[in-house]
Amino acid sequence: MQPGTVAPCLVVALHGYGMTAARMLEYTRHLIGGEPALVSVEAPNAAHLGPDPHTSGTGYNWGIRETTEFHVDFHHRIVSSILKQAWNAFPIGPRRTVLAGFSQPVGLNYRYSAGFPENIGGVLALCGGVPDEWDRHAVRPLPVSVLHIARTEDEFYPLETIDVFEQRLRRSVHDLTLLRLAGKHRFPLQATAEVRSWLGQFV
Repeated sequence: MQPGTVAPCLVVALHGYGMTAARMLEYTRHLIGGEPALVSVEAPNAAHLGPDPHTSGTGYNWGIRETTEFHVDFHHRIVSSILKQAWNAFPIGPRRTVLAGFSQPVGLNYRYSAGFPENIGGVLALCGGVPDEWDRHAVRPLPVSVLHIARTEDEFYPLETIDVFEQRLRRSVHDLTLLRLAGKHRFPLQATAEVRSWLGQFV
């Protein structure tokens, strides 16, 4: 979609650990369809995906546990900057803006929604976690709509953990949809109908 195009909403998508913005763009476009404006953001940290840097590909990530505080702040700065640029390119305001993430950036995106709820209208969380400190920082009620998609066989987030995430979210998010889809920790490409229906509220 070209800058200046009138679109029903804007989706800003952040990829998972070891992925690229190009791959996230491909997956997210398949998921949301062709109508929304879509921006895919590449994480700031690069790493080789195999033991031999000469033959392995390069993937990107949003930081490691030991540097959480630094990378939370850096993520917020990146997202805020991208949003301003996107709003200049497309005639779309914050209430029709959705912050999407797969896996690693989901928790970062939740933190962003708690710190800057005026900047977004929705959070699309795909196979990721809810921060432990969520209850201490989230605005109540949080004025954003949340669609959280979890996997029933996720290697990183088992079902009992998903139940805890739902409890945390429901304490502050009144407009919450949480879906549990069969499968392992994979991008939920089969959830196109549910995601597109949810995005309809941002038209």
